[in-house]
Amino acid sequence: MSTFVHHLSHHLSKQLSALQVMVRPIITMALFFVSLGAWALPHSTFAATFTVTTAIDSIDACTTSNCSLRAAVMAANTNPGPDTINFSNPGQTYTLNLASGTDDAEFGDLDITDDITITGTGAYSTTIDANQAGRSIEIYPGVSATLTDLTISNGFIASGNGHGSAIYMQQSDVTLTNVSISDNASWTYGTIRADDSTITLNNVQFIQQTPIRTSKKKSTNMHFPAGRQLLKNIAPKVETLILM
Repeated sequence: MSTFVHHLSHHLSKQLSALQVMVRPIITMALFFVSLGAWALPHSTFAATFTVTTAIDSIDACTTSNCSLRAAVMAANTNPGPDTINFSNPGQTYTLNLASGTDDAEFGDLDITDDITITGTGAYSTTIDANQAGRSIEIYPGVSATLTDLTISNGFIASGNGHGSAIYMQQSDVTLTNVSISDNASWTYGTIRADDSTITLNNVQFIQQTPIRTSKKKSTNMHFPAGRQLLKNIAPKVETLILM
């Protein structure tokens, strides 16, 4: 009996070893494809939502209990994928008043370098205020940005290439929905400047845009270098549109 058990055990051991030899490469290949799939996942897999909780302009880390608008934009820029920024408190004005920092993102306008959706609590409830210290928002090449339910105000470009006191975009795709562009001033013209960009306007209102050099006799809301623009969905509230 012991001899039979010994032979049976030896036979099963050989069969198990053979099975392991057959299964091991299958497992290895499966793990390879799993890792390959994880590496190849689209950026949207890593999308995040950042909630602005304070109206103070700061570059402190964005946390669930304390996050400024600037900190939220900076966090979204470093996080791959089309992120979302929303606001916890309605009826707030977010004044951009930081005047210096170690890089452009830390002071002045909001630099958007990665795909993003910024959703306010209402066109007349959430206000991004440039404090007449420069433009409000710059959108970098290759970015898709959607701005919804907010006001962009008090942008000020005093000299030089004085376009885009509210928004300046380059080679980007931008959608504005339920947005008020108010009380901005540019050296020449163009509250919004779009270079090689696509811009979609849905229920956008321009209010009291001011040319700094009155001799220019222009107070245009949007400026597109000739042949570089694609404009879509002009809403009834767009008061002035001049393609240069």
